[in-house]
Amino acid sequence: MQSMSFDDRGGKGSGCAVKGRMPFTFLKRVPYATSAVWKKYVDLPNILKDEPCLPKHNVVSNNVLCGGAKTFEVKPATVTGWGSEMKNNTAVAACPAWAACPCDGAKKPACCAK
Repeated sequence: MQSMSFDDRGGKGSGCAVKGRMPFTFLKRVPYATSAVWKKYVDLPNILKDEPCLPKHNVVSNNVLCGGAKTFEVKPATVTGWGSEMKNNTAVAACPAWAACPCDGAKKPACCAK
């Protein structure tokens, strides 16, 4: 089972970024270009002008893939082309004990404690 994916389903002419639809309508409600909270994301103010359907300027790093997942199923050159980074991710055959902790909100076993 793949728990995380890194892809460009919104790209390749999908028409995902059409004015009057997502992401334009959603982003009208978010102060992504003006709030000081978002200033550390220097590429964010231009998100709607810079191919908004591609996963640009992301960092996917320091993850442990386990239980059969071996990669994020995207070529490193593709990720670099998006201006994103994918590094220091490790694939292991068996999931570590902490990955199997059932922290689903209803149960609070000891492994969920911070």
